[in-house]
Amino acid sequence: MEQTILIIITGFIALFTLFLWLITRTMMRQQLLVEVLKEYRSPEMLHAVRRVWEFGETYRFDRDQMKESYKSIYDKDYGKVNFASGIEQIEEEQCTFHNQRRITAQFYAHLAMLYKEKKVPQKTVMRLWSHKDLEIIPKIIIPLEEIAEEMFQGEVSDRKYRKLMLELYRDSLRSSE
Repeated sequence: MEQTILIIITGFIALFTLFLWLITRTMMRQQLLVEVLKEYRSPEMLHAVRRVWEFGETYRFDRDQMKESYKSIYDKDYGKVNFASGIEQIEEEQCTFHNQRRITAQFYAHLAMLYKEKKVPQKTVMRLWSHKDLEIIPKIIIPLEEIAEEMFQGEVSDRKYRKLMLELYRDSLRSSE
């Protein structure tokens, strides 16, 4: 009789522990999603995404034209950065197209990693970022990352993150069907 009661109590403790683990996991996933949304909705990210989109649209997403222009813009921007000093140099660097591209690419790489590893609810990600929102990945981010990799000889994003970003985009196409 005592063993039966002990087994029942142990079972309840195990179920309660599982319940607490599930609640904690859900809360952590939601908190991660909140943090990603806060970053995405920030004025800095809005500016970066808008600037990257405008760049792609200006050159009609033509990789050769984007490559030539990116090099030119980079040289012009860093002429200003290198001329400035102290705090002004940091402020100038924040405004460079190179930094805007970098911020945008790193955001989408981070989102793709969280999505792929199921750290955030995948259905929610697909509701918040439609395939139209994620078109920036294959149209602009990936080509610009490849261009930057060529320019800086491999000192840019890892190719595995590009693969994850493309998977996120492809999944968004499937979820919109």
